[in-house]
Amino acid sequence: MPLKFSSYSQSVLRVMQAYGGFNFVPPSHDTTGVTDSAKISASLVTYQATMLQASGRYYTSGPVLIDRGHGLMSLKWRAAGASGLNSDVGCTISPGTAWAQGAAPLPQLVTFVGSSEGGSGTTASSWLAGIEIDGNGTPAGPAVDGIGMYGNANNGLLFGFAVNRTTGHGVNLVDGHAGATPDGWHLISGMINNPGADGVTGDTVDMVATDVHVQGHTSGRGWYLTGSNCRLVGCRADQGLHGFVSDAFLATGNPAAGIELAGCGTQGNKGHAVWAWTSAPGAARQPLLVTGGSFFGDGADGASPAFMASGLTTLLADGITIIANTNYLATGSPAYGIGTEALSGNKPVLVRVRGKFVNAVTGVVSDLAPAQLMSYDFHGYQGGVWPGNIVPTLYKLNT
Repeated sequence: MPLKFSSYSQSVLRVMQAYGGFNFVPPSHDTTGVTDSAKISASLVTYQATMLQASGRYYTSGPVLIDRGHGLMSLKWRAAGASGLNSDVGCTISPGTAWAQGAAPLPQLVTFVGSSEGGSGTTASSWLAGIEIDGNGTPAGPAVDGIGMYGNANNGLLFGFAVNRTTGHGVNLVDGHAGATPDGWHLISGMINNPGADGVTGDTVDMVATDVHVQGHTSGRGWYLTGSNCRLVGCRADQGLHGFVSDAFLATGNPAAGIELAGCGTQGNKGHAVWAWTSAPGAARQPLLVTGGSFFGDGADGASPAFMASGLTTLLADGITIIANTNYLATGSPAYGIGTEALSGNKPVLVRVRGKFVNAVTGVVSDLAPAQLMSYDFHGYQGGVWPGNIVPTLYKLNT
């Protein structure tokens, strides 16, 4: 009888075949992390693909460094939304009792290293697939990220991954020397649970994220992106501080590729669900484009609009649904559906919202800045949580 593999396993096997072989590293059960770290590091240097045991728990004594053209994987897909993240079901990497940053460039459990930071000059991609990075047991001290991309560690892949309870960010894309930026990453089918800071954060260009769910980011933002030309498809940011935050720098004379969300969603964030923001109040930012998606019960602090444009920003939303609810605040949230604010006297350049439905406890629009140009056309309900049996009002403005 021929062997049968899942579609995920077939994909992994094709990667191994394409990259010319692999090495299998079994777990040592050495809880200091010294043994597993030595074996995994040696394999990553020698082989392009390092395979870990599907049901194994590995302990490390310091950051796992992955060079360009090398990958780490198991044949167990950690599906987004899977329960029991901190369990021994599936392949897990966690810090051992001897964990320390040591000579590694950044405090991260796993770091993809670009050639600008001492990695090889190869243009081949790197990857991590079918593995949970578990931050439980991280020693006290500086915050430690789950997965990092450093410098020009470009065109990599995270697939079927999970990051759990890190003391720092879940995934952190970090500029290297001379402005080298992680470029062209693909994040597919992932779960980031209870990070100590942001879920996915940093400066990157040409990134595509599909079906990646961040939740429990109570001290940070689900997604915080400062690069450009990034696409998020079917991603989520739930029950944290803020949901999706765009702070994409707009260089003078350069085209504005923007940040785009398609079919994404949120629920129960204390602050904004979607926020076009600028960390430099006098500097313009690239457009934030939102197409489709549902945003449920955000603004649970009682004041934050679900969608917010602050300072010299552009927010373009089409076909969105904002729903108020009492699950996260007894009086209902959000108070406002669409909001604007000036930063140091600088007002949003353009805010445009076209359909579908906006429900807010106080008002569907709060244009406090006001925006330099505001335009909207949607059905909505304000003054409370929509009961479902009252015909909504058409709200329309063209300025």
